[in-house]
Amino acid sequence: MELKNDAVDNFLGSLMVAGHYRIPEVTIYFGNKILRGNRSTKNSTGKIVAFESPNFGPLGEVGVNFDIKWHKVLRNNFEGDLRIFTEMSSEVSVIKI
Repeated sequence: MELKNDAVDNFLGSLMVAGHYRIPEVTIYFGNKILRGNRSTKNSTGKIVAFESPNFGPLGEVGVNFDIKWHKVLRNNFEGDLRIFTEMSSEVSVIKI
C-alpha cells in the first residue's frame, strides 16, 4: 500500500505565496487554495483535501498561475505611530513542564 502525501507541495506552495504576495492576515495554503485562517476548518484527517472554508471562499487558487482574489483580502487600516506595550499583565502565567 502506497501512501499519498502532499506535504511537500503544500509547504512549497505556502512559501511561494508568502514570498511573493503581501497578504496581511493568517492564511492556510492547502490543496492549491489559499484560505483565510479564521474561516477554515479541518474536515478530514485521511483525505487529501482536508481543509475547507464553507462560509467564505478561498482568498486565492494556485494552478499554472496564481489567482489572488484581492477584493477578499483584508487591508491594513492602521494609522498613527507604532505603540509598544512594555508592561505585562500580572494575570498571565507561564507553566513550564
